[in-house]
Amino acid sequence: MRTSARFVIWTCLALALASSAVAQTAAPAAPPAGGAPVVTPPAATPPPATTAAPPAAPAPAAAPAGAAPADPAVAPAEPAAAPVVIGTPEPVPAPAPAPQPVVQPVPPQPSPTAPVYDESRPLEDEGPHCLAGKICLGPVLTLGVFNPLGFGVHARLYEHFGVGLDYQFLPSISAGDASAGISLFSLMGRWHPGGSSFFLALGFSYQSFWAEGTSSTPTGDAKIEASVGIPQLAFGLGVMGGEGFVMGIDLALGIPLGSADVEFDSQMPDRAENEELADMYDQQRKDIEKIAETFLEILPATFQLNLIRIGYMF
Repeated sequence: MRTSARFVIWTCLALALASSAVAQTAAPAAPPAGGAPVVTPPAATPPPATTAAPPAAPAPAAAPAGAAPADPAVAPAEPAAAPVVIGTPEPVPAPAPAPQPVVQPVPPQPSPTAPVYDESRPLEDEGPHCLAGKICLGPVLTLGVFNPLGFGVHARLYEHFGVGLDYQFLPSISAGDASAGISLFSLMGRWHPGGSSFFLALGFSYQSFWAEGTSSTPTGDAKIEASVGIPQLAFGLGVMGGEGFVMGIDLALGIPLGSADVEFDSQMPDRAENEELADMYDQQRKDIEKIAETFLEILPATFQLNLIRIGYMF
């Protein structure tokens, strides 16, 4: 009797639990708070019932006091995904700069009007080329002022140096019984800057004046000849070619190096034979010396302007 009662009680409990499970499976589960809805997979179709009753499921454990009863049909909520921490991206290296093309300098193009030089000619061959190599020599004629006529020999040494030896003079000028003339002797070294035709000169010159006259008296004649020479330090500048047919012009300045040197080429007459003639000769000599001294006092330097020089250097 007791066994039959227990069977009936367990059978009722099993049917009640099965009905509750079926009802909860059919109702949709509520989404958890703050999360995505939980999708419950459909319940598998129970196999057909057999005649033998399955063993009764054990009763669920009692929930603690104050807690909501756990729903066995509701699946536990999935844990929230951990936040993905994105680190600081590594700096991307800058691309290496492209190499700049090397620009080759363009050599200067010669001007159409510039002289064309033979590149095969050695540099040391530049400069004058004459019969004596780089030393050119030739005669030169000069027309100038103060000492108007002249001739000489000039030389050009390589490109930058030269030398000139000149003698210039004024032909004798006569006035009555007197005549006079001047002459200039010069030796000048020259420097041609950059091998050009322009030059600066430095050297030595000797400027001279000469005069002669005749004094007459009833008792006789007396001739007097005198010359005055002035040594000078000479400076000059001008333009002169270096080879072949040459032309030029220049100016020279002479600074006296001392007092005038007066020379007399005649002798005073014998005073015992003709005292009057001797006195006249002596007076003329004093006048010439005085003129020379006055000339040096008034003119502290002499000038020579050569308007044109013409020559040929070979």
